[in-house]
Parts: sequence; C-alpha cells; structure tokens
Amino acid sequence: MKPVHIEQAFFIILLTVDLKETYRLFQALSLDITFGAWCCLMAVSTVFEIDIRWYEQFLLSAAVWLIYTLDHLLDANRIDQQALSLRHAVHQKYKIPILLFAAFIIASSIYCLFLLDPEILLGGLYICGFVLVYFVIVHFIKGRIFILKEFAAALVYSTGIMLIPWIRIEEHQEFLALFHLQLFLIAYCNILILAWFDARKDNYQKQNSVILTKGLKLTFKVLNFLLAAFFIITVIALFGLKPGITGFSLYQIVMLLMGLTLGWIFTYPNDFRRNEIYRTIADLIFLYPFLVIWIK
Repeated sequence: MKPVHIEQAFFIILLTVDLKETYRLFQALSLDITFGAWCCLMAVSTVFEIDIRWYEQFLLSAAVWLIYTLDHLLDANRIDQQALSLRHAVHQKYKIPILLFAAFIIASSIYCLFLLDPEILLGGLYICGFVLVYFVIVHFIKGRIFILKEFAAALVYSTGIMLIPWIRIEEHQEFLALFHLQLFLIAYCNILILAWFDARKDNYQKQNSVILTKGLKLTFKVLNFLLAAFFIITVIALFGLKPGITGFSLYQIVMLLMGLTLGWIFTYPNDFRRNEIYRTIADLIFLYPFLVIWIK
C-alpha cells in the first residue's frame, strides 16, 4: 500500500468536508468576527509599528468571542421555540459544549491577565465594566426601550481593538484617533445593517434591536448618514493626508473597500437575503485588514 502524503491527505479531507456549511458554523460561533478583531488590531499595530504580545492578542480575541457568545446564549435562551437564525439555533443546540469551551477560555484569560501591563489591565477593566452595564440593560430590563444597543456594541468593539495602540503610541495621536473613528463607524454600520436585515425575525422572536424601537425609516436615514460620513472621512484621509507613516494609505484603501462592501449590501439587499449571505459578507469585511499585515 502506497503511503499517503500530507498534501494528499489534506486534499482528501477538503473533499469530504462541506466547506460552506463548515464556514456557516464557524460564523455562527462568532469565530469570524473574533478573527476579524485580531486582524484589525494587528493591522493598526503594523501601520504604527508597535509590538503586540501573544497574550495581549489572545485576550482581545477571547474577550470578543466571550462577549458575542454570551450575547447569543442569552438571546437564544429567551426564545421558547426553535430559533430562526442560525447563530441562535446553534447556541440552543450546543449550549453545553459552548459553555464548557467558554469556561476554558475564561480560565486561560485569567492566567494571561497577570502578564498584562497595569495600564492595559486598568483600561480593560473599564471596558469590562461598560460591557457588564450593557448586558444588564440589554438582557435584563424588560420592554423594548431605545437603549443604543448597536451603538454600545460598536463602541466596545472598536475601543477594545484600539486600547493597546492608544496606550503604546505616543506620537501621531491624531491619526490614531482617525483610525479609531473609522473602525467605530464601520462597526456601527455593520451592526445596523445586520439588524436591518434581521428585523422581521427579531420582531417575531421578541429580540431587542434599534429597528424595532425606532423603525426602519429612521434606521435607514441613520445608516445613509453614517456611511456617507465614513466615506467622506476615508476619502479625505486617503487623498488629502500625507502623514509619512508607512502603510497609512494602504490601511485607508482597505477601509474604503470595507465601506464599499457594506454599501453594496445595503444598496442591493434582495441579492443577499438568501441563506443569510448578507451576514457572511458583512462579517467578512473585518478580515480585509489582514491585507495590511500581509502586504506591508
């Protein structure tokens, strides 16, 4: 019997695995958005040439995954029937394995906390406090009140990514503020667009969202304003600013591509509704910053 080479074995595995369904599960478990947060952090650190230690990278990834997973578990727990969305259905079906894995991640994170610089640890604790308040308001206050859920989520996501760069970078603070603003805007637009697509399912299964509290028309106007602001800021940064930072223009091009992708989904929604393609593409944009790491 002829020996099977590693390349051949890998190719055989790929043939036997449904890559589409595997990725959908990967996405439902928030692993894509977690890796996207890592890509954004490493892209910013690449442009500003700062060192991000392994345990800092792990803690950011762990925090993002735990926040999203806890949010999905709580949402799924409130649904007293079979969930319509894949992410909630997965968290209903695999609740115990997910909780066990989350416990492992928490234990590993506690170890890594002891390795952090005091400034980063303090900043992380402030963000954790904000997240706790967010969860209490979103999940434990009854009624559909306007609680800026999507705004808070975008703020936590962007600030968590930018925390270490803010602490480590002493020069070019104005450009770091620009990066933070762009990341917040693109995250906010992403969350609002997903809520816009999911409005009918959220309403049926009594999930809170800005769409259900303020309506489709207002959300549509806010999205147009935010996307316009993002494009204006990014185009000015790309063509009008020359900071002399290697990789600055490349980062702006990547951000522009992220915005264009979201704009494409938002402009032609009917082309992306089937099998939640809108969610796949909208979350994939956070992997675009890997181009900055790869090319630079």
